Order: sequence, then structure tokens, then C-alpha cells
Amino acid sequence: MSSREYAEWMAYYRLEPFGEERGDLRAGVVAATVANVNRDPKVRGEPYSPRDFMPLVEEETEAPEPEEVYLKIRAWAAMAGATETKDEGRGMGEDEGRRTEDEGRRTEEETEDEGRRTDGAAE
Repeated sequence: MSSREYAEWMAYYRLEPFGEERGDLRAGVVAATVANVNRDPKVRGEPYSPRDFMPLVEEETEAPEPEEVYLKIRAWAAMAGATETKDEGRGMGEDEGRRTEDEGRRTEEETEDEGRRTDGAAE
């Protein structure tokens, strides 16, 4: 699996979570509903939440910066022996490849050109 494919799976997971953690959430919703229906408000005033029934739930943390994620993926890919190709840039167009800071920022003309390519593809 390339680092690019791995990043795409990570993005997909953010949109549509899957796996055991998601299944635990579904089970937690059912368990909390049953518990709240049978809860005595005098004994427990606060309703149960799905998290009360989910094992090994970690506290939510701030999402890492995209650059931090990118560097971790590159390190993981390097350890796995992956090699980079010119067109596997960080979300750039096929013909742009990877840029370094020495090559400078995109010019206004490049940005406008990219907008024209995008507009033409939508029609």
C-alpha cells in the first residue's frame, strides 16, 4: 500500500468511520437507551450516555496537524521500503509533482490556471 493510498483510507475513515470502535458505539447507543428507559431518576439523576457502555474509550484529543500526519506517513512508508514517484505529490495535480520550499510558492498565474482546469472538468 502506498503512502498516498494510506492517506486516502485515513480520509475515508474520517468521513465514514468503521471497525470495532464504531461497533462499540452502536452497542453503546442501544445499551444507553435500555438503561435510560429503566433508570430511576431519583437514584441516578443523570442519564446514561453511550460512552458509559463502551470499553476502552480514549478521551477525545485534538486532531493532529496535516503536516504532522504527512510526516508520520512518510516515515512509516520509508520504514516499509516504499519509494516516491514524482506524481505522488501531496494532493497536487498530476503534472505538478512535489515542490520544495526552495522552488517557492505557487504563483498567481498557476493558481488561475488550476482554476480553469477545474472549471473545465466540472462542465
